[in-house]
Amino acid sequence: MTNRTIHFTKPFCTTELLADECAENVFKAKRMGRNWKEIKQKLNIGVKKERSKLKLVLQKSNNKFPDEKADILATILNSVLFATDQDLLDAIREFQNTPIMYDLNYFVNIVDAIGLAGTMTSYTVGKNAFTTEVPKFLERFLQALSQMTKIDIAIINDLKNWMKNTNDKHHAKHIAFTIANLYRRFCESTKSRKYACENGKM
Repeated sequence: MTNRTIHFTKPFCTTELLADECAENVFKAKRMGRNWKEIKQKLNIGVKKERSKLKLVLQKSNNKFPDEKADILATILNSVLFATDQDLLDAIREFQNTPIMYDLNYFVNIVDAIGLAGTMTSYTVGKNAFTTEVPKFLERFLQALSQMTKIDIAIINDLKNWMKNTNDKHHAKHIAFTIANLYRRFCESTKSRKYACENGKM
């Protein structure tokens, strides 16, 4: 005979709270990030290795023959995903101020990788660097950003604020294109999102 006794305990949180909110409020847990990329960056897992790896990958990619340049993008992107904001900024500044910079295809790979990464870190660094230090690559960055590997609503919201506050109509047009493309991809990613978008719930 099976013991079917059921014990009811008082819940730690109300059903109105999400699991992460409950953990933060009741157990004083600290939110480390929204995904493993952010968590690893906060924990500084292998930061020194990744920092040297990013620089090494960029140096090696410049030695590739022109027909191999496209193949190195995936390697650069992988390094960018786990790089810190300082790593990315150092890479942009260092390779901007060296003769290597004259290899346009080479620097374009860096710009594309920073846009495609789709992390808040890479987005923030790219936005700041390509609006002030290397503005001629801003359009390229926004084009790459519109195809980011993982769509982040927080980035879309920041893009909307950026577009609203910019005085440059040319930049606003490219930012609007990026927002529209990201929203389209986001809405088409699942049936439930598509339904929500079509009914004005997003």
